Amino acid sequence: MSEIQDYIAMAVAKDESSGTSHQVSKRQNKRFNLFLWPLLIILILAEGEHYKLAHELAPDEHHLSNIDQLYDEAEKQLTQRYQAGESLLAPFENPILAASIGVLPQGNNKITLFYRGDHTQAPGRELIFSES
Repeated sequence: MSEIQDYIAMAVAKDESSGTSHQVSKRQNKRFNLFLWPLLIILILAEGEHYKLAHELAPDEHHLSNIDQLYDEAEKQLTQRYQAGESLLAPFENPILAASIGVLPQGNNKITLFYRGDHTQAPGRELIFSES
């Protein structure tokens, strides 16, 4: 009977010692989490600031002048297509132009060019083709 009590005492002692080590590891996890969450928030805020600077929310004069250059190039290509009798709705040959400028047909040889980017201050350009 004393052997059984010895085994029970050893089992209880193991449970108590593992319980204290479990509590210590919980405290360490809490300390670690208290360090990681603020670090994560700081990194997210820094990345947001970087994104805001890299992708300006409002276009400046440089961006608007680049958009005007894209409109000019698109107008030139569409005028050449109209004179050659080709389709005005075919994609542009220049991949940058094709990705940046959209063509919206209005009917009666009237087309509106629009910028596909996120700059809402860049107005579209209306083109009217007529026989000269």
